[in-house]
Amino acid sequence: MSYALRCLDLQLKFSCKKIYNLDKYNFFQQTLVGERMSLVYIKNGSIITSMGIIENASLIILNDKIAAIAKGDIPVKAGHVINASSKLILPGAIDVHPHIDDPKFFEGREDFETGTRSAIIGGVTSMVEMPTWNPVLEKSIIEEKIERGKKMSYIDFKLHAGNVREVLKESVVKELKKLGVISYKTFTCDPYLCTDYVIHENFRKYAEADIRFMFHAENNEILKGVKNEFDGRNIKSARYHHLTRPPIAEIEAVNRVLLLAEKTNAEIYFVHISLGESVRLIENAKARNVRVKVETCPHYIYFTDKDMEKFGPYLKVNPPVRSESDKNALIRYLNAEVI
Repeated sequence: MSYALRCLDLQLKFSCKKIYNLDKYNFFQQTLVGERMSLVYIKNGSIITSMGIIENASLIILNDKIAAIAKGDIPVKAGHVINASSKLILPGAIDVHPHIDDPKFFEGREDFETGTRSAIIGGVTSMVEMPTWNPVLEKSIIEEKIERGKKMSYIDFKLHAGNVREVLKESVVKELKKLGVISYKTFTCDPYLCTDYVIHENFRKYAEADIRFMFHAENNEILKGVKNEFDGRNIKSARYHHLTRPPIAEIEAVNRVLLLAEKTNAEIYFVHISLGESVRLIENAKARNVRVKVETCPHYIYFTDKDMEKFGPYLKVNPPVRSESDKNALIRYLNAEVI
């Protein structure tokens, strides 16, 4: 092993508590003349890793793969050198809940090209696209979306199916699984309300099928009742939107879906959770070995219901933004890696 490579090992051991074995790439014993144009060298940046931050670091990409990480310079010739001084170098983000509202399938505002161009500029390099309005539960639609994405997408992608309102046919699940689709969006409220019976039957049938169900969790009856109350008082302003979808609607739906999943050993995933209490229920369920994961969104950890007065319809989301205490609770759960 060369002096440079020994130093690299020592630096990584010190800064990352892990040794990266670069012997197979043999960077320091040859000039890589034949590979030079396919080799990208990023230097002088701060590399963010799961083990910490490596300051004044270098990174080598060879044939579209990360081949080396080091503190300081790496003595190698490259076809493309990027000076990342004063910049962060992060792994490409994976967005598991983007809506590419492609007009081919929806009354949309963008397509695979514009959506994924925006994604990659923001550092998102992979996505699992989420259906919006029209149900995406047929093999032909999935195949058409895949082909459209292959032609237009700037990033790697897979697809979710949805929106589930009936007990899934085994033939459909098998067909979609062959196409890489293993997750199904489900609503406990309008516009794609899925009944408890259907949820339970799908859980029971497919608990061992290596697929998961993703839930927008709000109690439909509570939402309808509160909305009718506000309509009766002729309260229409968007700044009151958060009051029409009270916390109990989310908490009850989360608790109900968790119970059904626990009794059937189904695998579930809660989307855009807005409440600390909801995550507490999920954390407790995880401790009981319920197979559950949860996501939240940036607006829930940045804005609160007080911001509705200022932003009105621009901050109208479902579930709505919540209290300051909920925002802080979500941040704590993020830091604790519960979310």
